[in-house]
Amino acid sequence: MSIQRYLLLLIISIVTLATFGAALHGYRAAMAELESIFDQELISFSHALVHLPATDTSISQHKKAPFVFQVWQDNRLLIRSNNSPVQRLSEQVNGFSDKNFLGARWRVYSQQVEQRQVYVAQRQSQRLDSAERVLLTSILPIVIAIPFIGLFVLLAVRRSLAPLRQLSRQLSVKSSDDLASVQITENSKELEPIVEVINSVFARLKSAFTREKRLASDAAHELRTPISVLNIDAHNLTKGFQSQSLQVQDFDKLSQSVERMAHVVEQILALNRSLPESFNKKLQPIDIEKILQTVIAKLYPRIEAQQQVVSLQSKPYKVKGDEFSLQTLFENLLVNANKYAGKGCEIKVSVSETIDGVIVVVEDSGIGIPEPDRDKAFDRFYRFDHQHQSGNIAGCGLGMSIVKHIVDLHQGDIHLSQSSLGGLKVSVSLPSADKEAQC
Repeated sequence: MSIQRYLLLLIISIVTLATFGAALHGYRAAMAELESIFDQELISFSHALVHLPATDTSISQHKKAPFVFQVWQDNRLLIRSNNSPVQRLSEQVNGFSDKNFLGARWRVYSQQVEQRQVYVAQRQSQRLDSAERVLLTSILPIVIAIPFIGLFVLLAVRRSLAPLRQLSRQLSVKSSDDLASVQITENSKELEPIVEVINSVFARLKSAFTREKRLASDAAHELRTPISVLNIDAHNLTKGFQSQSLQVQDFDKLSQSVERMAHVVEQILALNRSLPESFNKKLQPIDIEKILQTVIAKLYPRIEAQQQVVSLQSKPYKVKGDEFSLQTLFENLLVNANKYAGKGCEIKVSVSETIDGVIVVVEDSGIGIPEPDRDKAFDRFYRFDHQHQSGNIAGCGLGMSIVKHIVDLHQGDIHLSQSSLGGLKVSVSLPSADKEAQC
């Protein structure tokens, strides 16, 4: 059963039951009131008969008249209505009683004054008819109004459920690949959280499917070149083996190709780990100084191999973050500085605290990135043509994209500028755990 039909039946049933409940209560109250009024009439009629002259006579009335009466004195019937029996109407001397005679049920009032006994009776059917007329007069407008009430209730229910029907229609016509958000023109407060949750789920699914397709495309795009290089190196090794002209350089090229392949795979996996679906939302206070010390110690052999100088200026500042993601972030920044700054250059890492959080700055004395190209640095697979790139392993263009994504996950900010050392300056702002705890 639909919600509209259920609500309509429920409200109409409640209105109908309430109406008939009021009618029943009104009927009982009307009967009690009319009983009192009719009894008072019998008493007044009886008082009038007590003072009639003592004549043996019969007063003419219609046989179906609602009243009958008798006046007895000294056990002799003095006065009676012609529709009254000749026997006494009741054995009761004073008060009310109910008797059957003349084929009907009567309400009898008896009164004795000195030697005179008066009986006045009224048909019960007359009382019932009067009560029914009063009840019908009072309840009929309500009964007539019930269909109109039902119509108004139907319109109100349809109006109230219009947003729900609109949502149902939009969801029913959606295909499996339609993840567009639903739009409710006349939304209700009760439906707003449902629409928000549904749209949030659609947005997350759409984003997840887009990232999944992009990840597969990126992996296919980026792995194609190192795989081709590996095939060429394997072919050259085979030819060299057959001609017995193998040299150390041939194996060095193979090693470099394998290392490039491993680097590409590692970067793609790092990017996949930092997706919102797999990101640990239960962030913990992290000592940024320890993170940087760990990363520098891990990369120090590479830095030393390039005869570079690295320095760290920091204090044990706390940031709200994920340890693995932050290590990946700063490892990518230091790897870029090591790779592109050139031999004998300086790499400087500094940490400072501001009102808004903690700022980590990584700068080098290399050639940097020209200002027009800085906005593109965070694009996937974008590689700036550095003439002084150290080593023989080409970058895959994912490092800065990973850095930007991790910064966004931490609700931080990243900015590229010219370093005072002459090269690139990367400023990363992260929320401070101490400031959040104070709030």
